[in-house]
Amino acid sequence: MAYNKDFLNSQAFLANVKITSVDDIQIDKKYYALIDAYFSYPSLQKQIEHLIKESFHPYRNDQIVLEELKNFFLNNLSFLYNNNNFENLINLVFELIFNFYDKDTKINIKVSELLVALLYQILERKSNSSNDKRIFIKILINLLNKILESDDHTLGTFTEN
Repeated sequence: MAYNKDFLNSQAFLANVKITSVDDIQIDKKYYALIDAYFSYPSLQKQIEHLIKESFHPYRNDQIVLEELKNFFLNNLSFLYNNNNFENLINLVFELIFNFYDKDTKINIKVSELLVALLYQILERKSNSSNDKRIFIKILINLLNKILESDDHTLGTFTEN
C-alpha cells in the first residue's frame, strides 16, 4: 500500500493517533502462560505478546487483529503441540479469540471460522493415541460449553458458520 506523505502530516491523523494511543495495556495475567509457551522462539514470543496486547487494546480494530491472530495461530500452533500444558494453552487461544464475539455479524463469522479452522488443524495434527483423542474431546467440549453459555446471537452465528 502506498502512503501519501501529506496524509502522515495531517493534523486530524496526528490527533487521532494521539487520542487512541495507549501506553500501558492491561492484559489478563492468565495469558502470560501463552506468551511463555513460545519462550524458545523469541520472535514468536514477541509477536504473540504484541497480538495479545492488541486484543485488549481499547481502540482495537477487530478485523485487523483477528486476521493477525488467524495468521499467527494457523502458522504457529504446532509449536504448542509438544508442550505439557497443551490443553490449557489451546483453551487460552480459544478464549482469546472467543472474546471477539460481538453484535457485528461479520466479526462473528470471522471468529467462528477461525475457531473451526483451529479445531480442524488440531484434529489433523494430533496423533491417534487415546490420550490425544481425549485431549481433543476435552478441548471441543470446553469450546462448546463456552458457546452454549453465550448469548443467542453468538450461538446462532457459530452454528450457522
